[in-house]
Amino acid sequence: MPEPLPHDGARRAPDPYAPPPPFTGPSLDRSRDVESRGRFRTRRDAGVALAQALGAFANRDDVVVLALSPGAVLVAHEVARALHARLDLYLTATVAAPSHPTLAVGIVTSDGRIVLSRELMSRLALPFALVRDAIVQARADLDRRERAYRASRARLPLRGRTVLLVCDGLVTGARMRGAAAAVRTAGAARVVAAVPVGAPEVCALVRRGTDDCVCLHTPKPYYGAGAWYDEFRPPRDDEVRALLADAGPAPDESPSPRG
Repeated sequence: MPEPLPHDGARRAPDPYAPPPPFTGPSLDRSRDVESRGRFRTRRDAGVALAQALGAFANRDDVVVLALSPGAVLVAHEVARALHARLDLYLTATVAAPSHPTLAVGIVTSDGRIVLSRELMSRLALPFALVRDAIVQARADLDRRERAYRASRARLPLRGRTVLLVCDGLVTGARMRGAAAAVRTAGAARVVAAVPVGAPEVCALVRRGTDDCVCLHTPKPYYGAGAWYDEFRPPRDDEVRALLADAGPAPDESPSPRG
């Protein structure tokens, strides 16, 4: 069941959108001979490469792979298959400030969780009442997309799990950071962001909000995720459904404890 909309004084997850300090650290590149200086042929090829960097999570019954968009399902399916892990879809929608339509002040997730940036809302003097309509609309959009992709397939339980959050690329990292905060509130024991390509400063920022961030390629300048794929078409709805179905039904058993 979706969580009720919080009021202004409601307790919320830690702010995942706090502005980062200037990036001065080393690249987080963990690639293994990524072809053509970091280019990938397709998202599925990127998923095969990403799975190699995530080998420590293979054959563990506490690991869940979550794709954060339909396009990310193509990456995440290869990761889950290589690791022998469960796969699920975890959609998000950004919540924009009414006076700044391109500025995200939070996200809503497909399981009904709301993560808002208290700092941004305070800076904009933006009360929760003014973003309520945007949240309601985002929830309706996510419900529609969930029905299109998931049908009757149950969501995987996240409590006590090690969750690998997979995107096809990081631009601002807002969705990834918001999703990380949301799955923590769902009870995830460990949260790892995993992407084939991302801006170096964004990968560093995401890493500070998760237990780890595996980013295969961190080009500078970045140009956006699509610039690093030979093919970057949006997947068809039936393609997403088939990949989720191939991952099997959501099991009922609880994960085994991990040290």
